[in-house]
Amino acid sequence: YPTGTGTSLHLRANLILLAAINTLLFGAAIGTGPVLIFYTGSTFDWGDFETQMFIGLTSAFRVVVLILVLPLVTYIFRTRYQKRARRRAAEAARTHDPDAAISPDDTRTPGADTLDLVLIRGALVLEIACHAGYASARHGGVFFAFGFLGAGGSIALPLLQSALSKHVGADRVGQLLGAMALLNGLARVVFPTLLGELYSLTVGKFSQAVFVVLAVTFGLMGVLSWFVRPHVYLETEETHPTTTTGDECADLLADELMDEEVVVR
Repeated sequence: YPTGTGTSLHLRANLILLAAINTLLFGAAIGTGPVLIFYTGSTFDWGDFETQMFIGLTSAFRVVVLILVLPLVTYIFRTRYQKRARRRAAEAARTHDPDAAISPDDTRTPGADTLDLVLIRGALVLEIACHAGYASARHGGVFFAFGFLGAGGSIALPLLQSALSKHVGADRVGQLLGAMALLNGLARVVFPTLLGELYSLTVGKFSQAVFVVLAVTFGLMGVLSWFVRPHVYLETEETHPTTTTGDECADLLADELMDEEVVVR
């Protein structure tokens, strides 16, 4: 995590919490796939056709959520709000100064905002309900329905990555993405092994143990998400030069000419 000027304890805590949630969520998503195939085959006697239909339809619904639902929610609750806020700010400024110019970025909120955190927590709630439903389902149709519910929680991963990138400046996004790629690579190796081993130890005895553990894990992620503070970001010292080098030279020349005029007079 970043240290030095512009950082804070809340910034580092946010980055650690969001990175932990992202890694756990990514690992759970990667490790659940093989277990779902084995579990549905042994519990509901699903063949290749039923398994392919389950994976295909839930994946299609996940695409719809990511392409249509998430952008629509973002537009309604963020873009339109920012436009209205910008319009109100412009009207208020013109009331006091008709010639005032409003920067288009005046209403942008640095760091992860409240909408990001609300959507992440909502997605985690869907994941908890999905895996709890997997554990309690005794019929293939019910299991299928909970699969669609879990597909709605697929918005969590892109939102987490977006929230992480909002905490640092543009010059550090590459470092952040590299660190996340390393954590995701480790999760890609560890989680399938752990979940597969857990299923092999409990199959025939308590086959739903994997989904119970995953539901508890998602619950832990939900608890961690409540400790993430909104509007926390890396405060970099930005320079806002009022004049360029050429302008400074022109100002110096003008001062010299004024001094000469004073001397002549």
